[in-house]
Amino acid sequence: MVKGLGLTKCTTFNSATNDEKVIYMSWLAGFMSSHNILKKKLHAKNITYNRSQLWIESFCYNNPNQTFKNAAISFIKEFPK
Repeated sequence: MVKGLGLTKCTTFNSATNDEKVIYMSWLAGFMSSHNILKKKLHAKNITYNRSQLWIESFCYNNPNQTFKNAAISFIKEFPK
């Protein structure tokens, strides 16, 4: 069901350059948009891009073997509105 960067491990995200992380964060935005539409909810409404990236970096640092998709799901659960 999940395609693309969501299948990569957090270790890959951790070792990415800042320019590459922009692509991951774009994937996260698309994943969240889809989730928002399907669930008819708006997640992380007032969370800035920088805060989002820092949260994802922290999650991936602490959970290096998790997939980026799991990081995205955890992010959505952390910021339900």
